[in-house]
Amino acid sequence: MKKNSLIKPMFLVICMIIAISCICPIGMAQQEPPMTNGILRQLGELKAIIEAYSGEYDVFTDTNTEQQASAIYNKIDVVTKMVEQDNNYRGAINKLENDISPKLNICTTTRDRARSWLSEDPEIQDVILDFEDACQSMIEEILSQLNNLINS
Repeated sequence: MKKNSLIKPMFLVICMIIAISCICPIGMAQQEPPMTNGILRQLGELKAIIEAYSGEYDVFTDTNTEQQASAIYNKIDVVTKMVEQDNNYRGAINKLENDISPKLNICTTTRDRARSWLSEDPEIQDVILDFEDACQSMIEEILSQLNNLINS
């Protein structure tokens, strides 16, 4: 076999490798994880809101506001893990909508009211309404961003 006959097939193989790498570079073969820093920051802000209000007022129904706040923190931590480590955005949405949001919501129906952990103390109703609004606004923003991640 002549030396030149080996050069041509090797040249073709090298050209094919270069062409394939230009079309699909190795860096593009692995997708970058979506940007979740905004969501993680907002989950931290939600915890800060709960801490600020529950530290100053008895915003929860139980006499042990600190214990209920701690339970909510743990639930938020679960959502954070779902987003940050598991990329389980649908699970995070489900947890926020069905477990966290109802506990931080003043509900009008008896059935829904049973799921709420917010105090009905008439002396601090303005504080409770502000607390509910701050929490629900943050939750809605987080849910919107999670839905955007799923739909992108």
